[in-house]
Amino acid sequence: MKIPDDFKMLPAYPNPFNPSTTISIDLNKAGTYTLELYDVTGKLLATVLNKFYQPGKYSIKLEKEFQNLPSTIYFVKLSTENNFKIQRVIFLK
Repeated sequence: MKIPDDFKMLPAYPNPFNPSTTISIDLNKAGTYTLELYDVTGKLLATVLNKFYQPGKYSIKLEKEFQNLPSTIYFVKLSTENNFKIQRVIFLK
């Protein structure tokens, strides 16, 4: 398996979405990664994952996190000890 060259969070697909979207991530180093969901005011709504990963490519499906949320824009943040990426997702009911 080829180790990715960089730490990346690829665009969510589909986006806009209902009922689910998938976030693909490329991890170039082993470590603990956290994926969090925020509303437009910056309020943390959910920690989707917080676990140790080896270098590689992974996909994370987001669905249950949106079951009781209204249609609007949300932000997904992928972070490590010293780096982070943020992207916007649009949930439509």
